[in-house]
Amino acid sequence: MILLILSGLILGCGSEKATLMESKLDPSLRQKLTELQARSGAETLAIFGKCAKATDTQMRKELSDAGATVETVTGDIFTARVPSEKIAKLSNVDFVKQLQLSQTSYPLPK
Repeated sequence: MILLILSGLILGCGSEKATLMESKLDPSLRQKLTELQARSGAETLAIFGKCAKATDTQMRKELSDAGATVETVTGDIFTARVPSEKIAKLSNVDFVKQLQLSQTSYPLPK
């Protein structure tokens, strides 16, 4: 079922976008986007990203121009908040090599 929905998402994006999204997005992020599309929803997602090299000021601007609100940068890794409808645009940025959905951590009960 998920594979069918994901296929629809990918086919709806066009072949080039589909390939980029398939190669750059981790499975949990692809699944989240599929779920959002299935219910015609959108939300801002917390993500981790990996770039081809250490992120400089120009690269940070390009990430922002693609729709990401960059929060932290450490070398080639960044964290950001991105509207779900902008993930495809962010994955099209040449130097972005990987996007991963951030996981929410909860404290262990005492």
